[in-house]
Amino acid sequence: MLKLSQEDSRFMKGEMCIDLDDLEAKIMHSLNPQQVNDACHLIERLCLHIRSGGVGAGVLSEFMKFSDSSNSGSSWYGVADPLRHAFTTFAHGGLHDLFIGQENDDWYPRIVLVDILEPNDIDLLPTVVQVYRGCDISELTSLCFGQSWTTCKETARKFAFEYYMDRPWFRASNRTVLEARIARRHIFFSQQSREFEVSLDSGQLVGVATVR
Repeated sequence: MLKLSQEDSRFMKGEMCIDLDDLEAKIMHSLNPQQVNDACHLIERLCLHIRSGGVGAGVLSEFMKFSDSSNSGSSWYGVADPLRHAFTTFAHGGLHDLFIGQENDDWYPRIVLVDILEPNDIDLLPTVVQVYRGCDISELTSLCFGQSWTTCKETARKFAFEYYMDRPWFRASNRTVLEARIARRHIFFSQQSREFEVSLDSGQLVGVATVR
């Protein structure tokens, strides 16, 4: 279990909308006990820096203090560098830029919106929105869906079958494109100029099925 203070946990979950359970699982799986301890200290320093009004350059400085020879190696950088990127982005542009700038990477902190994110173009959407998602078929079998969807079927197809082809876990036979409907009032964010993206309350999806 990660040894994070209640203040840091509240900040990351409430202000940055980071899924702390997902973050903990990734850290515990990726690092040895000493590195886990170092990751907790790094997070503590980054949270303190941001809450104190620090800027992105300071995030890099904190990152470099922990990324010395004792923490060299792909496992440490695979964890610490996405944290650096996430906190730097948040320092520059808050939650909006963090959400928009999050990297589609296996390790990147998972951002989960729970309220409407401004600015957006939700008002341009119809009252009931047809949405699509390219994902692993396990989302359909488990009925546990991610919240990032798109109003463009072709974009969803690329996320399903093209964008992750270089990842070691990619299996085309396990990938699919889902379609569903959702009321506009359950959408937290929309940016139709960028991959026709919508972020939504996945518990409010209706008629989820594979695209035929």
